[in-house]
Amino acid sequence: MNTILREFLPALRVEFQKMRRSKTLWLTVFGFILATGIGGLFMFILKDPERARQLGIIGRKRRFSAAAQTGPAFSISCCCWLASEG
Repeated sequence: MNTILREFLPALRVEFQKMRRSKTLWLTVFGFILATGIGGLFMFILKDPERARQLGIIGRKRRFSAAAQTGPAFSISCCCWLASEG
């Protein structure tokens, strides 16, 4: 057991150094942080659109979110989506 650890620990140390120096890891972390932030922004806009409008996040027209669509426009977009899936 002791010899296995003696061989494993240096290899593990090298792998951590490679991971720390890799750009892919940090780009992935940045991508997830960015996606989470954008998702939070959309939730804020959908939760309180009037306040978001006052803060200048959205204009008078709802141009950011497809979730804000109602009536015929929403029905048409759903039908087009279902037709493209089938």
